[in-house]
Amino acid sequence: MKRAGSVPLLNQEFILGYPVAPYQDSTIPQCKLLAQMSNLDDLVVQSASDWIGHVLVCTGSFDLFKFVCGMRSSHLEFHYRILFLANRKPTPTEFETLSMFPEISYIVGDPRSKKVLLNAGLRGCTKVAVVNMGTYSSGEFAGSEAIMISYLIHHMFKRGELLHHKNVIIEVTRRPHISYLQPSPTTTHRSYKKIVHNALQKISRSVVGFGSKNIENRENKRGSLRAAFEKNIAGEVPYFYTPVFAAGRVVSASMLDSILFQLYKSPWMLEIILLMCGVDRNLGEGVSALFPGATKSWIGQISVPESFVGKTYGELYEEMCGNQGIVPMGIYRAISADLKNKLPYVYTNPMPGVLLMEGDLLFILAP
Repeated sequence: MKRAGSVPLLNQEFILGYPVAPYQDSTIPQCKLLAQMSNLDDLVVQSASDWIGHVLVCTGSFDLFKFVCGMRSSHLEFHYRILFLANRKPTPTEFETLSMFPEISYIVGDPRSKKVLLNAGLRGCTKVAVVNMGTYSSGEFAGSEAIMISYLIHHMFKRGELLHHKNVIIEVTRRPHISYLQPSPTTTHRSYKKIVHNALQKISRSVVGFGSKNIENRENKRGSLRAAFEKNIAGEVPYFYTPVFAAGRVVSASMLDSILFQLYKSPWMLEIILLMCGVDRNLGEGVSALFPGATKSWIGQISVPESFVGKTYGELYEEMCGNQGIVPMGIYRAISADLKNKLPYVYTNPMPGVLLMEGDLLFILAP
């Protein structure tokens, strides 16, 4: 059974429950699960070229239990159909881990091939995720496959083979690899160096006096500051200031290092992160007693209300917190000709005077 211009229906019955993890884990969220398991052969498709509205996941392995848990979390209002594209079918053990989740299909092919991507519904998909592409897990080519797929999709759009630019989320093995992703960070890098140069002049003037006797000291101080800043730029800017990073479209496991260190120093932060990510755990009666009548909140995204376009973030915050029980946390700013941003970008904790624009999305905590 198939709807024209959309993803074919699977006619699956769903229940809410906690999936069985392939390893010991107490942070499994409540998920949307199948009432009755399906067979792998029934979920393998030969072509999805006419599908619309699905999430295409290019992967090198099927160790994606937590990934799917997040996409099937019970608090989400809408669940996108997932199509896994890989060089092979999942093994019986891999399929058993994922078989409890609904609305998942599989297609076999090389994600580095344009023909295969189009056959997997690249034109009609909502998002593309490139994860676990680890054929080259070490050495100078580590992570190169994910970058190749990203370049292929980007240039297909540039050549007019895709009508719309795709939201591609990529997992890379090392942070410096982010600098190779499109769009190029070159302009951002130069702009940042100019900003730093101007800042250095102001800093050096404030640190050293303006008298003629202090000119030599001022120049020496400015030189040492410039050397320190440029050292940081060389290590950070190529990936930290790239448009794809600011847009939230790339993630590296090594980025979690600083978070893990903070969790070691402040273990309570873990509970906050889990709750914000939608992990619905039984935290015991102690929490309920501590906050009687409290309602659970989830992190989500909504469009800026039409009535607040052109108004300030402070006005929106006051209305949502004071009258609607919603806490705004930031803005996902759309591509703007005025701002000259190549991609959307995340704007966390904006100043109260920031003006809201048409197309902005809000990160919120809401019941």
